[in-house]
Amino acid sequence: LSKGLPSEPLASAPVLPDLTEAEDDPGLNDYRDAVKSYHSIRAALRQDFEDGKSTRATDYESAYNNVIDQFKTVVDKYPNTPSCIRAMGRVTTCYWELEQPELVAEYINSLLKDSRYEKSRPYAENLLIPYHLYKKDYQAALDLSDKILDKVGKNELACEVLYSKGIIYKYYLEDQNRACLLYTSPS
Repeated sequence: LSKGLPSEPLASAPVLPDLTEAEDDPGLNDYRDAVKSYHSIRAALRQDFEDGKSTRATDYESAYNNVIDQFKTVVDKYPNTPSCIRAMGRVTTCYWELEQPELVAEYINSLLKDSRYEKSRPYAENLLIPYHLYKKDYQAALDLSDKILDKVGKNELACEVLYSKGIIYKYYLEDQNRACLLYTSPS
């Protein structure tokens, strides 16, 4: 990514709990509809690439904004559900693709201030880590990682956060030894 944005794995991959698509998730259909809309934008970008045209996401900003609104609706209507957590990640993915990192922070911070999302808080906080990396505030990224780890115990999110910490140490801070320690004995 350009302009010093974090690498693909940390910048755009939403971190999810065990989110097998449970049919009892009330937001699942709305989430799936939003994903279809998102995939249509990505297909248009691929087609543009194949046709030798511009492949900048910003060329599709209006379509992205519509998809962002769809995902935000899922987050708003179905707080703390698996679909909500997935949709939060998709909103931030869209903002990263549009090269709007400040909107990532603004959106996630607005969720963190809203008590309706208390159960989703660690997942939302994790979506801020790439923003801190973008700002080159590596200590803030590590501190937030530790804060998340203190809250979640040992679950799928903890695994993702520990892996991300290893990435931060290895690639951003160039501390191979510290990264190896995280990968071999994270406690």
